Amino acid sequence: FVELVKEKPNYDFIDQRLELLHINLIPPFHMFLIEIKLIKIQSQSLIRKLEEIFNKKCTLIGFLEVGRMFILSSGISSKQAIDKINILQDMLTNLQIQCKIGYGTPVYTRELLKVSFNESEIALSIGKVRELSFNSYSNMEAEALIIQIDEDLKKRFLERIFPTIDAKVIETLQAFFQCNFNITETASKLFIHRNTLIYRLKKIKEETGYDPQVFNDSVPLQLAIWMYVNKL
Repeated sequence: FVELVKEKPNYDFIDQRLELLHINLIPPFHMFLIEIKLIKIQSQSLIRKLEEIFNKKCTLIGFLEVGRMFILSSGISSKQAIDKINILQDMLTNLQIQCKIGYGTPVYTRELLKVSFNESEIALSIGKVRELSFNSYSNMEAEALIIQIDEDLKKRFLERIFPTIDAKVIETLQAFFQCNFNITETASKLFIHRNTLIYRLKKIKEETGYDPQVFNDSVPLQLAIWMYVNKL
């Protein structure tokens, strides 16, 4: 598996190994990374259980390191892949195994497996920040692109948008954007009076120069929030 996600894979070596394992990888390819805690069964036993969910003749499953697994599934649709992951999550829950899963975008050539692998790492990282048990790169690609920007550029942008920042500002804006600019829904989500929310939004506008209720102003605010949250 490691050879497949190198910058320059040795495909002759890969094909030989896959032939020995009687595995035939065919597109589309689906890449999952799984971070596991509290493993109560042996690693090989866990791998065999996962192979019962996925077709082991066209899937690679294993450990990259302690507590981190990979699944490279092939020859099935995205829906089928997600359905199998749902079954996997149920199985791990029944085994009292805690896990977080990152899913890269499906790819159709072996040359793009490294890209999908990197995406699954990013999806897993963002999912951990958001406390999601499963996170797909395609579901938050904009946020994923932001966190790949040069650190110095992000730092300067963040300091310009939020010269001073506190948890209440982040919480308020996150809820407001998640509720699609709906004042009543946001106030309910935050357990505050709508007038309190309106005051907070007005104060954010005064302090940053950006009005959260105006779409063009909300974009840099949202970008800054993503940068701030994912640096923690």
